[in-house]
Amino acid sequence: KKKLLAMYGNGLRYYAGKLGNTANAQLGVLVLAFLMSAESGGIFTVAFQLITRVMLIPDTLFVLLSPKCAASKDGAPDLVTNFARYNCALCTIVLFLFFFLCGPFINSIYPPEFFDAVLLIKIMTIGVLMRCSTKILVPYFLGTNLPGVASLSVVLGLIVNIIGYFIFVPILGLSGAAISVILSYFTSSLLLFIYFSSYTKSSFRKCFIINISDITSLKDTWKKSNNA
Repeated sequence: KKKLLAMYGNGLRYYAGKLGNTANAQLGVLVLAFLMSAESGGIFTVAFQLITRVMLIPDTLFVLLSPKCAASKDGAPDLVTNFARYNCALCTIVLFLFFFLCGPFINSIYPPEFFDAVLLIKIMTIGVLMRCSTKILVPYFLGTNLPGVASLSVVLGLIVNIIGYFIFVPILGLSGAAISVILSYFTSSLLLFIYFSSYTKSSFRKCFIINISDITSLKDTWKKSNNA
């Protein structure tokens, strides 16, 4: 019975964060419906949905990493940091392309009224990079029975987002909404890193900066795959 209760408690702590994550993703449209016109809400939705597609990268790595962290007694922190470095490098490259190519893309796909989405995408790029980079740390917390850390980071980010919308949107309009997203992702990302670093003694460099050994490992893997 105690094990069953512990399992339910673990699930509730994790899904509290999942619920907050879903609310965070949809909150912009709901709040902007009160603060701005429907057209502005549509522009923000387009920008947000496009730039957050990059999160498919850490989400995919999350699926690959989670079973290994769960099977390890210590949550496999070294493996998590390895994944995190590759993830950060890949997301940086993709977001760099997003930053410079979003203008031509939106011009070719959407009517001229949506061109304001370009600026929003560029503003939100740094926030999305922070979120993508630290999202890959979550499997460690799930594997070490600390799902509450992930949930707490999302809930705090959600609170910051709500406050940010009501402060910045009336002053800065759509740009204020984008700034609120950055502050939200910064808050959740900072909390995840602080907890991960305190539990694993991992530095920022070890978590997010790709090194020579990583590049060498990629080359070796590439050679092996070509020779197979």
